[in-house]
Amino acid sequence: MAPYPRMTFPQDWLAFDEEQGAVVFQCQNEFPPPFGPDGRPFAFPTWTRLVYGGDGLWSCEEDVYNPARDAPRVFKAWIEAGGKPESPELVKMKHTAAKP
Repeated sequence: MAPYPRMTFPQDWLAFDEEQGAVVFQCQNEFPPPFGPDGRPFAFPTWTRLVYGGDGLWSCEEDVYNPARDAPRVFKAWIEAGGKPESPELVKMKHTAAKP
């Protein structure tokens, strides 16, 4: 995340599963300004489930999103609007098909 230290992750909704000690929410992966022509941030959603482990710590985190589908489209629009990463890219993602 070094190239994007000012990204924010506002929640759209939040649910508590007290029996399982879990929190489930949807948040947006929002890029910092510049914003889109409609005044909204460039963003894509993520669904997250956190399970409480005790002593103020989480024991498990599961994230559901498709960065290969969503991130490039949103990132390209952000760059075209004048957005710039704050440091060089440190990791290159490569999608490979699962072997049967």
